Amino acid sequence: MPNSTEIAAITITALMLTRRETAKLIGVSLSSFADLESRGLLGPQSVRIGDGRIVRYNRNEVQAWCEAGAPSRQRWLAMKTVLNARRVAG
Repeated sequence: MPNSTEIAAITITALMLTRRETAKLIGVSLSSFADLESRGLLGPQSVRIGDGRIVRYNRNEVQAWCEAGAPSRQRWLAMKTVLNARRVAG
């Protein structure tokens, strides 16, 4: 059984990120993030939760996009299609 110090050290990593958290994760200001998003240069697409007012980004996809060199959305979607096809093929 973990002690209180070990419990305090446990951090929960969110699966979905806000715009602000995503901007921070990729190292840009919120205004730069909005600019990248509006110009189609941000690869990961947002997910709208519930009635659509809650906007989030998938942490794993954001990290994978960064590791792939942060390509434009068009290029990122093409890359994801290829990767998904490979996974299905086995």
